[in-house]
This record gives sequence, structure tokens and C-alpha cells, in this order.
Amino acid sequence: MRKQKFGKVIIFLLCLVLISSFEQFGNSNVYAGVNRSVSSDSDRVAKLDSNGNLTFSLNAQVASTGTRWRTVGLYVTSNPTGRNGKESTKAKDCVFFDKLPKGCSKTDITVGKTVTTTFTISKEVFNSMCDKAGVNLKTLQKNGGKVYIQGVLQGYSISKGGSKRNVTERCYTYKQMANTRNTRKVNGSTWYGIGWPASCNEGWRARYDIAVEYKKVEAPVTINYYQSYEGKWKLVLSVTNSDDGKIEKNPATRNLNKANTGYQWSSTSGSGSIASGDRGLGLEKKYYISLSEIKTSSKSLPARLSGVGAGEGKTSNYYLYKTSVSKQKSKKNGAIRNKVAKTSAPIFKSCNFADKDGNLTDSYTKWLKTARQTFEVYNGGTVINVLYKKNSPKPKPDSHEDEDVISAEKLTPASTSAVIQSDRRDNEQFDSTQGIPTSETQYVNVFTDSYLYKYRFVRKYGKKQFNHYISCSHTDKHGKKLHDHDTELVWREYSYWKVDYLVVYRIYSATVMNYSLPDEHVTIKPDASYDNVGNVSFMACGRIGISPSDGWTVGQYIVMNDYLEFDGKIIMNADPVEKKTPTPGRIPESTQIDRDILYQPDLLIEPEKSNGTFNSSGDVQFYPSFDYNTNIPDVDIEINPINDVVIHTPTVCYPTITDAKEYTQLVSPGNCYHLVLDRYFTVNLPTSGYHSSLKGYGERDYAKYIKSREVKFPFEVYMCDGDDYTYYDADTWITLHQDSTKFYLPIWVNETAAVGIDFRARAINCDANDGLEMEEVCANADNSNYVAVDTKNAEVSGRLYNLNMYDYSDYPFWLDVFRKPKSLELKRFAYHVGFNNQNGEKVRSAFTLPTVDGSHPYMRNLGVLKPGYTSRMSLITIGNIYHGTDYVKIYPTFYYVSKKGNVNGSDITRLEEVDLYYNGTINGKYRNVVKVGSDLDKQNVKKMMLGNPYTGVTDEEFNQKAKIAGLKPKDIRSTTYDVYTYGEITIPSRMSTYIGMDCAPDGVIPDGVDPDRVTKSKQKWYFEYSLPSDVHAVKKGFDVTKYAHENGGIDYKEDFWKKDGYIVVNFEIVTFEAGFESVQGDGDTGMGWMEGAEIFDKESETPIPHLTYTNRQNVDYGYCSMYKMEDQQLRRRDWHKAQYAFRYGDVLMYSLDGSAKKDYRSYGTH
Repeated sequence: MRKQKFGKVIIFLLCLVLISSFEQFGNSNVYAGVNRSVSSDSDRVAKLDSNGNLTFSLNAQVASTGTRWRTVGLYVTSNPTGRNGKESTKAKDCVFFDKLPKGCSKTDITVGKTVTTTFTISKEVFNSMCDKAGVNLKTLQKNGGKVYIQGVLQGYSISKGGSKRNVTERCYTYKQMANTRNTRKVNGSTWYGIGWPASCNEGWRARYDIAVEYKKVEAPVTINYYQSYEGKWKLVLSVTNSDDGKIEKNPATRNLNKANTGYQWSSTSGSGSIASGDRGLGLEKKYYISLSEIKTSSKSLPARLSGVGAGEGKTSNYYLYKTSVSKQKSKKNGAIRNKVAKTSAPIFKSCNFADKDGNLTDSYTKWLKTARQTFEVYNGGTVINVLYKKNSPKPKPDSHEDEDVISAEKLTPASTSAVIQSDRRDNEQFDSTQGIPTSETQYVNVFTDSYLYKYRFVRKYGKKQFNHYISCSHTDKHGKKLHDHDTELVWREYSYWKVDYLVVYRIYSATVMNYSLPDEHVTIKPDASYDNVGNVSFMACGRIGISPSDGWTVGQYIVMNDYLEFDGKIIMNADPVEKKTPTPGRIPESTQIDRDILYQPDLLIEPEKSNGTFNSSGDVQFYPSFDYNTNIPDVDIEINPINDVVIHTPTVCYPTITDAKEYTQLVSPGNCYHLVLDRYFTVNLPTSGYHSSLKGYGERDYAKYIKSREVKFPFEVYMCDGDDYTYYDADTWITLHQDSTKFYLPIWVNETAAVGIDFRARAINCDANDGLEMEEVCANADNSNYVAVDTKNAEVSGRLYNLNMYDYSDYPFWLDVFRKPKSLELKRFAYHVGFNNQNGEKVRSAFTLPTVDGSHPYMRNLGVLKPGYTSRMSLITIGNIYHGTDYVKIYPTFYYVSKKGNVNGSDITRLEEVDLYYNGTINGKYRNVVKVGSDLDKQNVKKMMLGNPYTGVTDEEFNQKAKIAGLKPKDIRSTTYDVYTYGEITIPSRMSTYIGMDCAPDGVIPDGVDPDRVTKSKQKWYFEYSLPSDVHAVKKGFDVTKYAHENGGIDYKEDFWKKDGYIVVNFEIVTFEAGFESVQGDGDTGMGWMEGAEIFDKESETPIPHLTYTNRQNVDYGYCSMYKMEDQQLRRRDWHKAQYAFRYGDVLMYSLDGSAKKDYRSYGTH
């Protein structure tokens, strides 16, 4: 048999048509084809010769012009293209005509103007072209169909010398060729348009969609199996793949499937149809490809007759002996059995059937291993004859089997740990191991091995002996050459692997326990990404698949392992193999899981949980996701280490108080905050501040963690919210709802030295853990504490203000100014210190002290006071100045200023301090040249009676004073008290009244507050003052007494006395309060205010300076000068246009020219 071989495919030229730009295809000659033809719309066809080569001819007219087009190549498509060609065609898909490959030829015959070109294309070339076009030739040849030839066109020109030059690119489609009429860019080159006439279009289209038609042709195959039995060749089975196949018959067989039209093989055996691919050599279809081949294998050509399924006797002892092939209609098929009977030698070349030991010869056994042959299939049908002969078996020896083992176990992870930390991971706000507040969230991240496992793989291996038949020939005693067979023992080994047991544990969950977690624990299931970890695919298929058997061919064991796949990796391959399977791999060592597998964020620490350090514990639960032959329970792995969690809910307390320094009139203010009665102040208690150096703490706002902020005053206060006031008793914790809170200090609060104002900020977990007493200053840096506290010291002081002159005794000039007509009743008109009230708020624009000429509201030339006339004045205090020993002292100082003033443009002349002297009666004796402030002057005391009608005290004031003091109003009215000398004013508490009735911010005295206490907390002090009527001024420090001794006395005509000017009196006003340093209480009860200071202890009886009006020693440090607060006018212009520059405290101005003495021409004072 000749074996067909295909060489390397080379694509050849099918046709070449040379025509002018105006010429069309002529009619082509038509040829009959055997099983394939080429046709087109113009009836162009091709024919095949007996070898399958393609031939066709094309006619064309000789061109008459120099610019022409031609077909330069072709390609094949599986479908028609609408006479356009395939747009995506590349040069590699085509064959071109400029070279004719081996096996192809082209001839040109010219008759007149007609050129006939004939092409012969080899079968191999055309089949390769079809393959490039994606045409399935086998399907086409079996079922019939068409492929299509497409032309490649190109324009060219012929010069006068006959040389050719391309004027277009290669055009693979009609559309591309038609576009050559236009100038275009092709692969970076410019091609200019050709003026092809329209008649070329049809000629171009005729080069596309030329059909090649395949017609199916039946090619039946018949296989006849023969057995050498009892000395004769006997047909045991005849099969065919077609109803037209020639099935050999004898009296013992018949065709059971004559009418079978399916794709199964027909058979003469009683078993009916035989499955395709078995004894039918793998042929599947009723029709087969002409001029093709059949290649057999050991499976399709059984080595023993038992594989055929028919025959006599023990068919497993009959082995393949010989094969032959012929055409179905061949004459030698008619006598095939005779030819078989006369066959005298096997197809292998050996003269010995067996060696001297009875073993088959090597040449035979080598061929018998495959029994592979190639048969040619012929047109009209093919017959294959297969012959079997018997071999005598020998006894088989014993066999044995052993085992090898591969095992591994990992039921404990390399490490299992967990982290409890503040959210978010990789950007943790806090460090949970140092401190994290309640109400914050944490994450838990658990780390362990991705899986656990335990397995044992067992290798089953052994060997066994089989009888191998061998043929031999020998000469008998008669000299006749005989053929026979014998047996030899051969070993066949096997080895394969099985899974003895296997368990794989995957993570079911992880549980972590810590007090800080919700419900004190969290259970985490693996993330979805874990689904692809630790997966097992297993099939228990390890075994001997096919065992060898005695015979001419003793094959190898076909063995296979169990199938085991782990996480997509094949550990044990179950592919059937000969003799020995591959050694299995090992299950990969598990590694630590990705950090997202067991991760749970957003775990809230409930706000009420307690502070502290809390231990952690936990475990990871592994479950057997795959268990084969173990029955091992779940595995729990302890998590170690896990960090502890420190809950530390922060709170801070950094209060401040608005310091009322600018309103504080204390003589000796303390180094602390200052609060002033009848004033508002602000408490600031923010939620921000420094807590600790812990991560996430530091300097920041802690509002989230603070439940409440509170303040406690040791005195009563009002909390202000707009126009609403809420009263709180002393030592009451007041909740603050904002960073800054406004308070009002009522007048009845006791003045104090520095006392503590307590502040606290409670953490949100304070109350739930009874933490109110667990305090720490400023911040709870120790997490055992729940309250941040602080204390700010502040002193509470009263007020001294509203100095005014409400009457002046120079009547009648000033009577109508202060009193109602024809009455002693006061108008309540007064000259005040300045334009403002005690809070710095402007309340007036005129009538201020000191009065100058022009200050009189009715007589503009009046205003300066005259010595000898009394000024009646008052002032107000707020505070504890209501004890019997309390008093107000006023220290006058005296200055001289010219009538022309002391301001000249921008020049200011300081007032000149002076000493005052006078003549007058003291203790009933007339005295001359008495210095104001001298010991003698101090004896010249002026008295006052509070009930004097000119004093102007109201009945209500008398009644309130009497009620609170427990006296009768008449007793208060009629008592006379020492008040002043010319050098000093001392206002005893007996000359004060209580005017604090209903003095509350909302006008309502709170329940529990004694109204009398409120009333007496605001006092009005009455006093009088005047200068001697016969007063004289001299420069401060001038020794008048010495001068008098040296010059024989004083007559006041001396030059050193000040003339023609004014004396300015400056008041330094100071309150004196007894017991202020150590006692804060209501002392003015019963007769105490009259009898002294019995309520005070010995060390505190002596009153001490407390409040000051001028406050010269402290004003530069930001403290209050009430003269300045009340906006005393330091620049004044009188009626005479003179300008004066005063100092704070200058309240009275007296003329040296006038006096009561001069007015009444009498001695003494008015």
C-alpha cells in the first residue's frame, strides 16, 4: 500500500487574465468534473484530473491601449462576497501569478485577438488555500458544498519599449479597484487616479465569486475478520460502514443490517450493530473521503480475536497474524478466502515463531505492541482482511503487591493572633492598648493559617506474569516446513496512588472576647474572598484500569491514581497511564490568611462602659470542610496573643472666669479672679483642652465624651439666658449647656476674700460607674477617674459709687436749684461726678462736679462755691458695709488754681497743692491761724443729724433702717453724730440707710432669701462738708508758724497767701469694714449697729480699708477708679471762658474772694 504524504503547503497561482482596461471576460470552456467543479455566473468551471489537480481556462481579448489592468493573484473564501471580494484580505492570504510554483503550470494560446490561458493547480496547493480560508475540507467533501475564488487586480502601463510599470496598488476587492480612479495614499505612497471607463466595472466584478462545487461520493469500507480454526481459515465476522459495502457471506453468517442507513457499522454477526470506533477502525460516517487514508491503532485493530467478539473456541488464544487491503470491486476479492487459505507467512519478517525457551521473537512482539497499519481507501470501496492464529498458553506464575506511603499533618497553625484596635485600620485615631474612649469604635483583626490538614497517600504497586504468544516455523520429519506458535512468560508491573485518608479544615469563625466589644465579644465569619481557599476536589478512582492478558501482544497495565485537586492545583492526576502513575504532589503548606479574611470594623464601645484595662481571649474554630476516612471532630485554636484594651474615656476641665478687674475697687486686691456685686460675669468651661500624651488625646475638643459640665459657687448667683434669670443657692452644682455662660452676682452676696469656685466635667460613663467622687484636676489622665475638676479662686467685692452733691446752703441763690418752691422737699436734683453711671454707661450730659461759674442752672455767672457754706452730699455702697463699726472716710486735699484757669492752649499748669489756715471758735474758744488737718483742727468736729430736714432722708429709708435695726424711726432721726472736720470726713454707719429693697435682676426676691438682707446690702451714705468761712491758702509745706514767730504774728496780709483764685478740694474716699478678712455673716442685728462690733472677734474688731473711689495705687494695673468709670470731666470751661484741667477726685471748688462771712458780715460759719 502506498502511504500518501503532504508536503509543506505552498499557495499557487490559479489564473492569470491579461486584458485591457476596456475588455470583458469571454465565455470559458466547460469541463466535466469527477466530484468537484468550479462555476460562476458566466458558467466558468474547472475540472479535476484523476489525481485531484484543478484545471480551468479563461479567454480574454488582446488589449489595444498602453494603460491596462490584469488579474495578478487570487484567494479563496468560504462564502460569496457579492462580487466584491473580502475587505479584510491581506497579501498573506493570496497567491500571486508572478511566480508559478512546482506542480502548477500556465499556457497561453492566441488565436486572432483572443488569448486562451489554461491553468493547472495542484491538489495540495488548492487544499492549502481552502484551509487558509477557514474551509473544513473534510466536512465539505463528506457533505458537499462550495468554495469561492476571488481575484486580485492591478493596473499597469506598457511603455513604447515594452516594459511594464504598475500604476495602481494590488486591489483585493472590486471597491478598492474602483477607487483607483481617485488620487489616494496607500502605505505612505501617493497613487494618482486612473481614468478607467465605466465599462471596466463589469470586467472587474467578473473576477469575484467564482464557485468551486464539491459533490459527495460514497466510499464504503468493509472489514473481514478470519480465524485459523481446525486447519482452515474461517470468516468469523464481516462489517461495513455502508449498505453498499460488500459483506462476505458463508452458510454460517448473514447480513443483519442490510437496510441500515444510520452511522453505525453493519455486521454479519448475531450481535447486531457494532459501536463505531471499535472494530470499525474508528470510521464514523456512511460516506468517506475519496483518495484518503485509514490509519489504525491497537484499539481499532484488536490484537486478539477475543477483541473481535466472534469466533470458535477460546478466542483469547488467537492473535493477530496478518492483514491485507484491496478495492471492493477487485477481482481478488472474489477469491479472498482462497488467498487467505494459501497464506503461508505472517506480515512481519521472522523465520522463528519462538526462541529455544518458547518466548515470542523480539521482532514479532515489537510489532504486536501496536499492531498499527495504514490502509488506502479507494473510490468505489475498500476491503480490509484481518487474520488471527492460535497460540498455546503457558501456566502463569504468582504475583505480589506492596505499598508505599506519603503522609503529612498540620492541625495546629504556625501562629494565631488577633488585634483589637481603634478604627480605622491603617489610620487608627487611638491606640486601644494605651487608651480609647467609650462611644468610639474598634476593629478586630484575626490572623491564623488559611487551613489545616491531615492526609495519607498510599502507593499500590506490584507485578504479575503473563503468557506471551510467539510464532515460529520448523521442518517436520518429512521435511515439510510448518508454522506454529509458542508462549513466553513476561512480567508486567504496575504502580498507582490512592488517598488512604484526607481531612482539610477551613475556618468557620473566630471569636474574640473583650469587655470593650459589643456584648463583650464578637464572632467573625470569613470574608467572601475566603471561599477560594482550602477547596478540595476528589474522586476515588485510583485502580488498575486495564490489566494485560495472555496473547500475541501482552500490553502494559493501564493504571490511574485517585483524583485530588486542592485550590485548583492537581495533587493527584487520575489520567490513565501505562505501568506507573506519577507520584502525587503534596498539599501546599498553609500560609497566614489575608488580613481582610477575619476583619470586623465598627465595633462600638458602649458609652456607659467603665474605664480600665481589660484582658482579651478568643479562639478560631476550624471545621472539616473535606473529610475522607477520618471522622475527626472540629478543631478550636486558641488565639494568642491578643492585645488588652484600655478604656479611657477622657474629660477635661479648663475653666476661666471673666475678671472684673475694671470694676474692682478694692484697696488691696488679691491675686485671683475678681467678681463685683451687682455685676454680670461670664464663666467659660470649654470641652477642649489638653488631656494627655496618649495617641488621639492631647490638645483637642472632648465634647463627644463629656456628659455634663458644672460649676458650684460658694455664694448665690443668677444664671442668665437672654432676659431669663435662674436663681441658684450657694454650693449648688449648676449645669452649663454651652462653653460660655453668663451669670449675675446679686447684691446680697457676702463680700469675701479669695474663695474657691469649683468646676467639674463628668465623662459620659461617669454616672453608670458611680464615678462622681473619682476626680482629677484638669483632666482624668488616670483612667480610674471619671471627673475632671478645677477650682478657681475669686474674691467678691462690693461697690462704692454715685458721689453727688444734692444740696448747697448758699440760699437763696441755690435754693430753687435743689428744693421745690416754698418747700424743704428736695427735687432730687444733684451734681454728679461725671456723665456715666457706675457701670460706665452714659446717663447724663451736664451738671457735674466740681461746679464752676456757669454750672448754676439758672444763674449762669454762678457755680463756684463759697467757703462757709455747707455742701450736702451722698454716695452709695453695695456689700457688707452695714455693720455698726463700718464707716466711710474721705480724705480731702487742697489745690490752688488761678481764676484764669490752668490751661493755655496746649499748655497745662499743674494745680498747686496748698495748706489751709483759718480763724475760728473751737471748743468754745476763738483760735487764730489754725491749720486744716492739725490736731487743733481735728477737735473742731462738725456734727450731723440724719433726721435734719435739710438732710433730705426719706421716710421709707428711716422705716427700713429702723425695721432691720430693731429700733424706732424717731431714735434714728434724732441722734446726732460726728461727721467731719475740715481736714477729714468720717461717715459712720449711723449716717447710712438701707436702700436695696427688691434689688434683684428680675425684681423678685427668690424664695429662701431674707428680704432684709437684700435691703441692707445696698447702702446710701449722707454727709456734709464745707471750708471755713475765713480760710486762707498758702503753698504746701510753708511754715506759717515759724514765720509768725519770726515776724511777730500773722494778719493774713502777707504776700505768701494766695489771692484772687480758687481752692480745689480733691476727695479720696475709702470704706472701712470690720471683720472682712475672716468673717462673712449678717452682723447688724439688734443693737449691734449702734453698740459697736461685738459680733466680731478680738483680732478683727478694727475696721480695715476696703473699697476706694480713686484707687490711685491700683488703677494702672487695670483696676477701677470710679471717678474714671463715671467719666469725670477733667477739662472744664467756666462762664468767664477760663479753662481748667482737673484730676480724678477734684469734686469741689471754692472761691478765695467770696465767703459766708463776707455775705453776712459776721464771724463763724453758715
